[in-house]
Amino acid sequence: MGKASNLVPLLVLVVLIAIAAFIGFIAYSVANDVSDKAAKRMEKKNIKFSKEGMSVGVKQLSTEDISDSTQSALMKVWNSASLPVYKAKLRWGQSAEESRPLSSDVSSMPSGRRKPYSRSDSNQRDTKKS
Repeated sequence: MGKASNLVPLLVLVVLIAIAAFIGFIAYSVANDVSDKAAKRMEKKNIKFSKEGMSVGVKQLSTEDISDSTQSALMKVWNSASLPVYKAKLRWGQSAEESRPLSSDVSSMPSGRRKPYSRSDSNQRDTKKS
């Protein structure tokens, strides 16, 4: 019986070391998995890790890809732009009276006022003075 009681602390020590080794192995496995997934994500963005350090790659874009993206951006700007103040002076398919510029039409303005600094205003002042 004396020999068996001396083995109990040794067995407890071996079990504790086995549990610590198992926990360490799990932590090591999780850390490696996380680093592998992070490396794969970074490689998609052209960033690579090696023993020497990190290297950043530059994506090669063809001339066609560059022109396509430029044209796409210009078309988006063109389509979203609006000119609320602009009114065409030439109106196709309308009679001469309807194609008159709206700025010279005094009756369409509220209370009969004209826009300040209009060309028709300066011409009328010159004719009144002489």
